[in-house]
Amino acid sequence: SMKYLKNLSLFKIAIFLIMNIYFQNILMFLLSLLFILLTSKKDIFFFIILMVLIIFSNILNIDLIPLGIVEEKTDNYVIIDKLFYKEMIYADLNVGDVIIVRSQNKVEEKSLLKYNYRYKEYNGDNIEIIFSLSTRNFTHKRLDSFSEDSRAFLKRILFNTYSENAELEYLGYGFAFYYILLTINQKNKYICILFLIIYYLFYGFDIKFYLIITDIILNNKIKGTDKLCIKIIIILIINYHLLLNNSILLSFIFSFFYNSELKEDKSLVLVIQSFFFYETNVLSIFIYKYLIKLRIILFIISLSTFLFRIDENIYLNIINIFSFIYSKITFSIRGYIPIFILIIIYTVFNYLNTNINIRIMTVIILLILPVNTLFPYISFFDVGQGNATYINYPLDTGHILIDTGSGYNYHKLKKELFKRGIYNLDYVIISHEDEDHSGNLNNLLKDFRVKNIITEGISLDDYHLSYLYAGEYDNDNDNSLIYLYDYAGLSVLLPGDASKKVEDVLIEEYELKDIDILLTGHHGSGTSSDPYFIGSLNLKSAVISTNGKYGHPDRKTLAVLNKYLVNTFSTKENGTVSVYSIKNYCFITSRNKVFIFVK
Repeated sequence: SMKYLKNLSLFKIAIFLIMNIYFQNILMFLLSLLFILLTSKKDIFFFIILMVLIIFSNILNIDLIPLGIVEEKTDNYVIIDKLFYKEMIYADLNVGDVIIVRSQNKVEEKSLLKYNYRYKEYNGDNIEIIFSLSTRNFTHKRLDSFSEDSRAFLKRILFNTYSENAELEYLGYGFAFYYILLTINQKNKYICILFLIIYYLFYGFDIKFYLIITDIILNNKIKGTDKLCIKIIIILIINYHLLLNNSILLSFIFSFFYNSELKEDKSLVLVIQSFFFYETNVLSIFIYKYLIKLRIILFIISLSTFLFRIDENIYLNIINIFSFIYSKITFSIRGYIPIFILIIIYTVFNYLNTNINIRIMTVIILLILPVNTLFPYISFFDVGQGNATYINYPLDTGHILIDTGSGYNYHKLKKELFKRGIYNLDYVIISHEDEDHSGNLNNLLKDFRVKNIITEGISLDDYHLSYLYAGEYDNDNDNSLIYLYDYAGLSVLLPGDASKKVEDVLIEEYELKDIDILLTGHHGSGTSSDPYFIGSLNLKSAVISTNGKYGHPDRKTLAVLNKYLVNTFSTKENGTVSVYSIKNYCFITSRNKVFIFVK
C-alpha cells in the first residue's frame, strides 16, 4: 500500500529520475515513461522537462562559485573543492588556500566515481591566492601527525573520506555524524547550521550535507515524502554524478524510511544491504538501531582523539574492540537479488499483504539460492588497470578465476565476487606475475577458500579449459599462460599479455578459427592484436580490460577490431562485461551495452 505518500506523482517522478540516472539504460527510460503514462499525461510532461533540465545543467556545468579551496595536496597536483564538483590542478599550493584560477588549460574532464564527484583536470596557468584558511591547514597537519592506521580510521569515521582499504567498509558511510546533525536540526536549525559551518571550515563539504541544507531551507513547510522528492530533484540538477554515490543514496533511503511506514518492514534492511554491499548481515534486522548508537559513540571517541590527542594505542584498542564486537554480531550471506526479482516479489508481498516474517524468510532464501548460477557464464571484471576473468559453471558446480587484478583495486574484485555469492574458488589461475594480473592473490586467500592455485600451464578438462602452449620466451608477457574456454557452444580465448609474436605461433600451432570472444592481449596494447591474428579468429566480440592507463587501448588495436567488424567492449567504458550462453544464443551484457549473437 502506498497510501502514506501524499503526492504519488511527485514520488514516481523522483524515483524514476534516480532509476534512469543510476542505471543509465534506455530500457529503464522507456519503462519509466510507460509507467508514468499509464496514470497521467501531465506526469510524463513534467518528467521529460526535468530530465532535459538535469541533462543540460550537467552538460553546461555552469561554474556558480568562482572560488575554490585546496583540500588535498600531492607531489604533483592539488584537489580544489568547489562544492558542486572538484578540480584537479597541476600547481604548487597548500591545503587551505582559497584561490581563483584566472585562466586554465584543460587537460581532461572525467568522472571518477570512486571519489563520488565530477572531476575537472587542468593545468593552472594563472592562479590567484585570495587568502588561506588556517583551519583547513590545521586539520591537514593534525591528521598527518597520527600514525597511518590511526589516520585511516579518523578520516573514515570523522570525514567519511574514501579509502581503498576495503577492511574499513564496516565503519560505514559517515552516518553517525549525519544522524547527529539530523537530530540537532529537529531541535534547533541554527545550531545545526553552526555545526555545518565549523565542519566546512575545518575539513570540507560532505555530500550528505546537501540533504541537511535542503531540510533546513524547507523546514516544516513541506513534510514527508514530498520533501525527499524535492531533495532528489535538486541534487540531480546540481550534479547527477552524486546519485552514483553510495553515501548519498543510502542517505536518501534512510530519509525515506524514516518518513514512511516502510521503516517497519525489516526485510528491506536485508535488501538494501545486499544491493549496496553484496553482503547481508542477517542479525542486523534485529540490532541495526544499536549499531547506529555504537557508531555514534565511536564517532565521539574519534573526535575526542583528534581534538585532544588521546593516546593512539588506546584509540586503536577501542577500534579493535569495536571490530571484535561487530564481527561477533555478524552472520553474513553473500550475494544480491536482481532488481527485477525484487520488484516482482514486493509487488506480490503488497498484493497478498504478507507479514514481516514471511518477507524476511523469502529474502534470505533468495539470497542463499544460486539464482545467478542457473546458466554458465564468463565475466570480465572491471578491476581498473588489470585482468580478472571469472568463469561460472551452472548450479554452483564450479568457480574459476583467471588473474586477480592489481592489489590497490581489491575492493572491486571482492565486490564482484561477493555479488555472485562466492565463498569458494575451485581454481585461481595466474597467467603471469605482473602486478596487474597477480596483485590480489594474497587478499583472496583471506576472504575466500581457494582450493587450487595454478601458476604453470595445465589443462582443466573437467572444466572445458584448455592450456595452449606457445613456447618459452625471455619476457613475462610472452610467457603468459594462454587458455581457451570452450563450453556450451561458446569459445573464449584468454591470451594474457602475449604479444603478436606469440599470436602467430597460436595460429600456426592450433589453427584457431571461429573463436566467439577474445580478451584482447595486453589490455588492448599495440604490442598485441595483430591484424592477421584477429582476422583468422573470425571473432564475434572482443573485450578490452583496462582503465585507460598507459594509453590502453591503442588506436591501432581499435582500428584492427573495427576493420574486422568485431563488436568491442571495454571495462573502462562499459564496466564489468558478462557473457551468458543459453541454448543457441549468447548474450553479452554490461553496464550500458548489450550484444546478442547466434552460436
